[in-house]
Parts: sequence; structure tokens; C-alpha cells
Amino acid sequence: MLSNRLTKLLGCDHPVMLAGMGGIADKELVAAVSKAGGFGTWGGASAVSNMDLDQIRQEVKEMAVACEGKPFGVDILIHGKDGGLLEPLIDAYAEGGARV
Repeated sequence: MLSNRLTKLLGCDHPVMLAGMGGIADKELVAAVSKAGGFGTWGGASAVSNMDLDQIRQEVKEMAVACEGKPFGVDILIHGKDGGLLEPLIDAYAEGGARV
């Protein structure tokens, strides 16, 4: 384990962070990185285009289970011309268990 400001901030064991690449950083990859001691970040951009909020919430909950209590986060993009979807998305991610 290598402890530094990043690991302390994110609650992970190693200063390794998965980039939230939409369509590539899926829940399986997020879980693998988080369980290995890094910080997995879900790329939710494609999901936002293809899922409703309940489906997103369920996907994040499944990610939390797959991470087995290890921290993970979600890459947030602003959606809608005025960012109007941002608050409901943040709520869905937080309710699902995303830490950051």
C-alpha cells in the first residue's frame, strides 16, 4: 500500500485511478480496479444517453455490490443545454453508492 494525499482523499490503497471512459470503463472494469486497491471511475456518458434515471441508479447500485465495499466514482458530464439533468444524475449516482 502506498499512502499519499490522493489515496487518503479517495479512500483507496494505491494511487491508481481509472479514467471514466464512457463505453469502456464499465462496471466490471470499475470493480476490478477498485477491488485491486485503486479507484475505479465509471464512464457514465453513454449510459446517460441510453438509460433513464432508474436504470442508471440500478447500474450504480450493481457497481457498488461488485466493488465489495471499495470506493469508486462516476465521471460526470453536464447534460442538457442548461445542465438541467446534472442534479438528478448526481442524486442517482450518490443513491447508488458512488463516492465521488
